[in-house]
Amino acid sequence: MFTFGIVDDEYEYLHIISDCIVDCIGNNHDIYRFKSGKDLIKSNLTFDLVFLDIELETEDGIEVAKKLDYITSGIIFITSHQEKVFDAFNKNVYKFVLKNNLKKFFNQDFLEILYKMNYDTVEIYHNKEIDKVKFDNIILVEYKNRNTEIVTVTNIFKLSKTPLKNFSDKLNNDFIDVNRHIYINYKYIDHINKNSGILIEKLNRYIPIPKHRYDRVIKEYIKRKFRI
Repeated sequence: MFTFGIVDDEYEYLHIISDCIVDCIGNNHDIYRFKSGKDLIKSNLTFDLVFLDIELETEDGIEVAKKLDYITSGIIFITSHQEKVFDAFNKNVYKFVLKNNLKKFFNQDFLEILYKMNYDTVEIYHNKEIDKVKFDNIILVEYKNRNTEIVTVTNIFKLSKTPLKNFSDKLNNDFIDVNRHIYINYKYIDHINKNSGILIEKLNRYIPIPKHRYDRVIKEYIKRKFRI
């Protein structure tokens, strides 16, 4: 089941988008409608996908999007003005859709984006609940004291008495196994040094690299960083 947010100051489009979602994938999903970005943020909800109007009555949708990194896995910008497209993209934006092309988008692209979102996220069973976390938001996965810890930009999930392999097998190719106990998302590596190890500034932490793994870690990092 997906959770969608729709932000538009035009009542008509709140319902057009909502109806298009239901027509495509049925009504077994949560759909929340908001007249402003402030209302969406104040809801304290998290979303799999947010449809966001760029030109809201009292807000700039592009500025609103910058505040949504940790409450949605993805954003689809909607607008009536094509010239805004080049201002609108950031890492969480899946698509830019003109309002007069909404039906075409739902017929041709929507299901493909949902499939991609599933590939870009992993489900974590934690405290008897399932959290869906975007790979981009996972900094590292570490095994210590017989627990596997998933460290994200906003949270730490501790999987009690869970072998590292039970979770590491779910990771995508962005992660490097630095040693037998830790996988690091290359996007959060700020510096690599043979003596001090890997610096992750976001955690204010150096992670040592075993001597016999240093060359391989460097090669794996370069391959991911420069896509070679």
